[in-house]
Amino acid sequence: MYVGTQVASLLVGKSPKTLYRWVEEEKLAPKVQTPSSGPKAFQKMLFNLEDLKPYLAIPVDGALEEDLARAEAGEADAYTEVGLRFFAAERYDQAFRWLELAAQKGHADGMDWLATCYLRGLGTPENRAAAMEWLGRAARAGHVLAQKKIQAI
Repeated sequence: MYVGTQVASLLVGKSPKTLYRWVEEEKLAPKVQTPSSGPKAFQKMLFNLEDLKPYLAIPVDGALEEDLARAEAGEADAYTEVGLRFFAAERYDQAFRWLELAAQKGHADGMDWLATCYLRGLGTPENRAAAMEWLGRAARAGHVLAQKKIQAI
């Protein structure tokens, strides 16, 4: 299975620039997907998941591969699912990045978990204002647990 630069970067917890450096150092050998038309500037680097495994903090299984394929397609719930795997592994910095993308894409569960990260300072500095903002957004999106949390406050 191959993933694009953004997903690969999120998986290994490094910037795309670091991935490009690893390519230059021949630690990774991506395949380049060239569009059938248009400028070469829009070439896409794809990274083999097998090559990324030594850099991962979570185990790879079939369910993760399915979630990654859906994340590549831009599905917000897949970002949340992968983020929760990092959360369970106590890799909060990486969980935060995945959950932030899910929340930005409008995924209510991702918003609620992102609020938790901000509230507890997990993967990001504690920020009660940001926590309440994301909790409110989740509640407005119909997230029942977020609505109950707000009522409790």
